[in-house]
Amino acid sequence: MTWWAHLGDAHYHGLQTMFKAKVKRMLFNFTYTYSHSIGNLPMDESGGTAGIQTLTWAGNPSLDKGNTQINRPHMFVGNLVIPLPELNGSNPWVRGVAGGWQVGAITMAQSGPSTTITQPGLSENTAALVDPSMALGLNSLYGTGNNGPPWHPGENRRPDVVPGVSCTSGRHGPQIYNPAAFTVIGHVIGTIGNEPTGFCQGPRFVNTDFSLQKNWKVGERVSLQFRLDAFNLFNHPNFQPNYNQYSPPIGSVNCGAADGNGLYQPCSPINNLITAATPGGNLQATAIVANNDREIQYGFRITF
Repeated sequence: MTWWAHLGDAHYHGLQTMFKAKVKRMLFNFTYTYSHSIGNLPMDESGGTAGIQTLTWAGNPSLDKGNTQINRPHMFVGNLVIPLPELNGSNPWVRGVAGGWQVGAITMAQSGPSTTITQPGLSENTAALVDPSMALGLNSLYGTGNNGPPWHPGENRRPDVVPGVSCTSGRHGPQIYNPAAFTVIGHVIGTIGNEPTGFCQGPRFVNTDFSLQKNWKVGERVSLQFRLDAFNLFNHPNFQPNYNQYSPPIGSVNCGAADGNGLYQPCSPINNLITAATPGGNLQATAIVANNDREIQYGFRITF
């Protein structure tokens, strides 16, 4: 029976700090937030729910409790405005060209959002079977587990995690998540995996914008301004989390002990302990945040 309900529970706690300073004519403003968002529904970066969520098991919503997708533990924003020397002691030509410029910059750095790596079903590696024609298909094992809800091959379920192995493989490049952190070896088909919700931290977001400008006064009513703006000054690529767009970490599986030829008996309600698995996808976060390439624009403005 399919049923719908308006329920869910989430909490957000944050420590917000701000530092402002003015040194002569220079202005500095820095903010930092340390926070944690935890709940039993995923949520998204807009503050709502990430589509319609299916509970792992309606009888125990706490199985889905963990870090939500809006969980970014560290968030930093800093901006500054620095007027450069006026060069008042120089001749009018040097002062007009090189003096009186103003530099501004804004930097944002955020932790990656918490991400849950799911395994959309399992398939049996029939090529490693003693007799491939005897394969029953993992659908036949639906409901054989006794540890809560079953893992149906057509559903997204969390795999097991490898103790002591980080989910993060690096922060430079698209290989954000580590496939070696997940396994189903030793897993009984029909039971749920032990990966916590929001186990992985997604790609970080880092961006710096820069501006350079100078104003001239021409008479009493006319002002001139030259301005140069650089967005994503260092051309730093920011990858999207791709919450469910990656390849699953686990490929096909086999159950039980292998014979002398390295072949297995088909998985069955009795032979349901996974002992071998082929690798799945690489868990790359390949999509780049849109409109985040380096852009440089400049202009000359006359005000009268």
